[in-house]
Amino acid sequence: MSSADQEILASLPHSLRRRFESLGKYTGEVTLALLAERGFDRKDCAEFMRTNAEGIRYVVLVTVISKFLKDGITAAENAIEIASALGQHGVSIGQTELTRDSAELRSWYELDAALDQVIQESDFAKYTSGVHPRDWVSEMIGEIERG
Repeated sequence: MSSADQEILASLPHSLRRRFESLGKYTGEVTLALLAERGFDRKDCAEFMRTNAEGIRYVVLVTVISKFLKDGITAAENAIEIASALGQHGVSIGQTELTRDSAELRSWYELDAALDQVIQESDFAKYTSGVHPRDWVSEMIGEIERG
């Protein structure tokens, strides 16, 4: 795992960090399978992976975490809204209290904004319009092949 991947994972809560640690291995396996489908031989696969695998893993990791975080924020906002309609200040999930102004929710917003900035500055969106990470990897391989 690259230092950039480790830095992103370190910024996540422990429960989420464990969830995404195996994503790099999955991305590498998908990349190799797609290269084989495109007719790359063993030597060409090794060279491609040596020069491109880290960047592909990084794009997938940042994008998956961003999408997951956005879904979580939406769910939390909806739960807080429902609780508010029922006369409650927020909701509790385990030991975490979520309210409109809770530190936990603010940290999610901050991480979401930071990931959005990385995605925008790096132009990841052009690779990640598909639904599944396999589609994203395929798009990146095609871009690399086209030069």
